[in-house]
This record gives sequence, C-alpha cells and structure tokens, in this order.
Amino acid sequence: GTGLPEDLGADADSSDGTNRDIATVTSDAVLEVTKASEYNPGLANDLSDDQIDYIIRVRNTGVIDATDILITDVLPTRVTFDSFTTTTNGETHLSGEVTATAATLAGNDEIEIRFTVNVDSTLGFTGDPLIIENTASAEADTDGVTGREAAIESTTVRDEIDPVYAVSLSDIGGVAR
Repeated sequence: GTGLPEDLGADADSSDGTNRDIATVTSDAVLEVTKASEYNPGLANDLSDDQIDYIIRVRNTGVIDATDILITDVLPTRVTFDSFTTTTNGETHLSGEVTATAATLAGNDEIEIRFTVNVDSTLGFTGDPLIIENTASAEADTDGVTGREAAIESTTVRDEIDPVYAVSLSDIGGVAR
C-alpha cells in the first residue's frame, strides 16, 4: 500500500453527503517529496544576474529503510545550472538534469538537495511576466524487494519573473511648453 489516505468524500462515495476517508497502513518505506524555490532578482537592469534557488527534500515517513534512492530534477528550458550548495548525496548535473543518490534513507529521516540556477538573460518578453515551473521526483526500493518502485513527484514550484523593459531617451532640442 501507499500509506496515504484516500478521500472518498464530497459526494464521491454517494449522494448521502457523507465523507469517508480510508487510510492504508503499510510496513513499507513511504517517500514524501517536496520542492521549494526562491527567485532572486539580480542588481542588473536585465536578467543577466537573476537566479533561482531550489530545495528538494525527500523524507521517509515509513517504518523501514528506503534503499537505492534516486532523486531527479529536469531543469526548465529557461534556466541553466549554476551550482550546488549541498554536496552530501552524490549530487550531479549533466545536460540540464540534476540527480542525487543515496544508498539508504531510514524511517523519519530526510535528504535535502540545494542548488542554484541562472535565469536565461536572452529571454524576450511580450510584456507578460515569465513563469518558470519545475518539479522534482524520487524513486527508491520502498518494500524491501529488489528494484525501485514508481517515482513520486513533488508539487510544482512556480517562479514569476517580471518583464524588463528597455527605455531610450534622447534630447531632440527645443523647449517643452
């Protein structure tokens, strides 16, 4: 089982207006994947030094160890990898994909990955804010049987980047009246 409650309420179970929740109890490891982001606008008048900091947390809320953990984050096309601020879980970056591995994640323990990306400074704006979305995932052997189970995804984080406008002023002479 997944160890997560299944909500059958809000007319999902019948027209009688009741709300039933079913909780599956499991003796497996249960992964919980969360992701957070913080947009850091740079000082330049363009996007040349704008960055986004990402934090991925994978927590085992189960009772047994999860093993053979693989954390994956495919970066959005509008950013480029800059650097890791943690390097304790075999973090790597290759061709727009951040990965991290761990042999074991004990029950009630957590893995945290922190890294920074640069916002593409060549982006053209149409006057609307630019939305950059990103999701991470983790997979592991959670039931003690050889092989990883299906990947669990984090919620999607959204960073809104305001348009940058270039304004050109020139003196054409004369006096304003």
